[in-house]
Amino acid sequence: VTFGMTELLQFEFNDCTDTANPNFTLDVEFEADQIMAEEDGRLYVSLRPGSGFNDLPYEFVASHTELSGVDDEDDLVRTHPFVLPTLYSCQTSYRIVPPDGFEADPLPGDHEFRVGTFHVAVDYRLDDDGAVEVIVSLDVGDGKLTPDQVETFRDEFLILSGDKGPEDWVLPISFNYIPRRLIDEGHVIEGLRQMVETAHTNPGSLFNRGELAKSLVSVGLGEEAREIALKMVEEDPESARAHRTVGWAHMHDLLGADLHFGIDRDRAIKAFQRAIQLDDLHVVSRYNLAVLLEHDDLGARYSDSDDLLKAADAYQWFHKMYPWDTAVGNHAVVLAHLRDKRQLRRLTTTYPDLLAILPSMVALEVIDRGVRSGDRLFSRASDQEKLVLRARTAALLRSLREYDILREYLDQFPKTKAAFSKVESLGRFEDIRIDPSKPESVVQEFLARFLFSGQDVNCLRELFANANSDADYYESVRSIPTFFHSVRTMSLRAYGRKEVSRDIISLYSYQVAGDDTVGYVVTATGVEGADLPQVRQFVVRDGEHYRLFCPGKNSCEIGKLALGLIDEGDVDAARIWMDRVFEVEKEMIRLLDPLAGSPFARIRSYCANDDIKTLRLAAVCLSSRDGADQKWIPELDSIRPAASALQQLQIDRVKRRLLEEAGRNDEALEIATTLLKGYPKFLELLMTKYHTEINLGRLDDAAATLELIAEVDQWYAVIERTKLMHAKGGHEAVFQYVKEMIRDGQFTEINRNAMAWRSLFVGKSDQVVEEAKQAVDQYLPGDPRRASALHTLASVYADVGELKLAAETVRATIAARNGVRDGIDDWVLGRIAEHCGLKEAAKKYYRRVKDSLVDTTNDASCTNLADYRLEMLSAP
Repeated sequence: VTFGMTELLQFEFNDCTDTANPNFTLDVEFEADQIMAEEDGRLYVSLRPGSGFNDLPYEFVASHTELSGVDDEDDLVRTHPFVLPTLYSCQTSYRIVPPDGFEADPLPGDHEFRVGTFHVAVDYRLDDDGAVEVIVSLDVGDGKLTPDQVETFRDEFLILSGDKGPEDWVLPISFNYIPRRLIDEGHVIEGLRQMVETAHTNPGSLFNRGELAKSLVSVGLGEEAREIALKMVEEDPESARAHRTVGWAHMHDLLGADLHFGIDRDRAIKAFQRAIQLDDLHVVSRYNLAVLLEHDDLGARYSDSDDLLKAADAYQWFHKMYPWDTAVGNHAVVLAHLRDKRQLRRLTTTYPDLLAILPSMVALEVIDRGVRSGDRLFSRASDQEKLVLRARTAALLRSLREYDILREYLDQFPKTKAAFSKVESLGRFEDIRIDPSKPESVVQEFLARFLFSGQDVNCLRELFANANSDADYYESVRSIPTFFHSVRTMSLRAYGRKEVSRDIISLYSYQVAGDDTVGYVVTATGVEGADLPQVRQFVVRDGEHYRLFCPGKNSCEIGKLALGLIDEGDVDAARIWMDRVFEVEKEMIRLLDPLAGSPFARIRSYCANDDIKTLRLAAVCLSSRDGADQKWIPELDSIRPAASALQQLQIDRVKRRLLEEAGRNDEALEIATTLLKGYPKFLELLMTKYHTEINLGRLDDAAATLELIAEVDQWYAVIERTKLMHAKGGHEAVFQYVKEMIRDGQFTEINRNAMAWRSLFVGKSDQVVEEAKQAVDQYLPGDPRRASALHTLASVYADVGELKLAAETVRATIAARNGVRDGIDDWVLGRIAEHCGLKEAAKKYYRRVKDSLVDTTNDASCTNLADYRLEMLSAP
């Protein structure tokens, strides 16, 4: 016989008509094959032991609520004792055997009382096998109680039952899932490893796999969590728990951030909808579905009216079945964005004491009737509560983009105004959008799209003239101030809508210099009173449109394009393309210093527009920045004999770099040594000489060259000394060197991060956690070096087993790059996976590091670190 998800295993009783045996015994045993634990990872069992007390008169066991209004002052006071018509005793014994992996939470203390000859006892016992036994006993003795004794008995019983009558009396017994408890107590690795082990030994436990998936999300392994969740549904498509797990995993991005760029919103919605079909009373599934419907796949909220209508419908369930304050408050804000005052009035009537919903109503009142009309709704609130409610109203007005009304509202309440900065010039983007016929329009559009859509390159591609891959777009995103990513994140968190984030663009003005032939330098600066970071972009005309020009990492492709155009005879077009790079790089040129600036910029600077031979040399120098292609060396060799002395100098500089990148150290050293005779203090040449001497094993020569570098730039010498230390004594020598430098207070801003990173190679990361944290703190938000220090800290956290902190910090690292992920982030995930016992997942992440990074010059690169961990995983 089955009852729901439980099976009746035993139902036995003795003959109740046997008068020779006055004891009647009933044995019932049930087994549940599915664990119905709550979201907190606990299994709750509710025992209802009141059946043995139902035969007592209500005066003995009625709750205070049941007795209220029963007594009448005119009733006679009872003076005779109560006498039960039947004498009996009963005992109800429960034995609860928890599933594998669960253990009982601390049990209540035993409870016993006696009144007259009546005896009641509740005894708890935890058996060695983890089972919990509960015995509830009632013996009525001689069946007699005086009126005073009845009151005493009732008081004692209600203390035991929590002021409940027998039918409502519940004894709650809870069991915690041991791995989940370990995680909650901070033993994250131990808890996760137990879950992973159980998933291998007992793959049929959907509960364990669901807990594992959720826990992996919390440590940044969203990819593995999604794989587990989808497998659960594949194996048991009728499991509500499996579908809930899919929903949970996909409403977080792959690094564990919820409702963020990178979630799979559509899949999460479908999963929760199916989970509700299978378990329509599950509160958390309904809440998650409603919240997801408010958001889009970029993490923005309240932007789609059709989805908001669906979210409002989803919240209606809570009013009928589970009036949860948080859900009701969310519903009110949704209605405000739908401008539905009628439904909001119903909410305020239904929940008159819930102040949190009032700002939504007030915001609409203010919009419709003026700023003085709404505050009357706050009349029941205290002065302190009014401050909070007015701030929420102002935030809603900003979310609704009613900026003129917002300014008027804040003027009325100065204390609230202090919390809202930069609103004086704030306006809607569509009202200040620059005409596309102007070159500054594309810069405004670029910043606006980033604030609207984040790092989604699909929204940015058409704005660029010369980007060849997603890497080029991402490089452009990384190059703008991190203010834009921060303000987008804060705006979405505070106001929900991506349109509000984009409206920040109304606080910028633009200065333009240049022409259509070569291009324009567009500078965006904050309007008066708005202290905002400056942005400079190079803009070119591309047919009928203005587009952004990014000469950074793909400038070699521009050189190849120009070289092809020259060889085809279209010199003017080639010159225009090269001059766009030159406009960016020419600022580094110094008139009396032939080595200042790039070789390309130097050659272009003294080249006439009709000098085809020199223009072609400039194109070759630009093309050669693709160091992986060694064909440029013979090309340069063929040009050099006929070149001028100044041109030969620049050719030698390019060739030196190409030879060094190709590992042809003897040849690179020969060129650097020759050039140093004429320019003995030029850092670029000294660095080549130093690196090649180390690569050739000439460590004494390298030490002497390092002293020359120190005379030119002490800072570089400190950094570069680690290469020599590594060549002499490996990572341990470098670790000890930078440790001593920090102890002596020398260049600590460099060495803290260096020591923390080297610790990962020598197994001493537990010694440098504080140094790694200080390395982050020394850089202000917006400093490009902060992202590097954050990545090191994330790596240290991962190495020492602080998995949640590692995941949190790698997300902060990506935020410091304006939301752009880098291949080095996968090392952190690999180390987290290692700690969790997910060996194959760890290998996958380390291989991704190797696939995404090519670094042959750094002796302590992330590639080296990935190789090191792969070797450790392959060891027997």
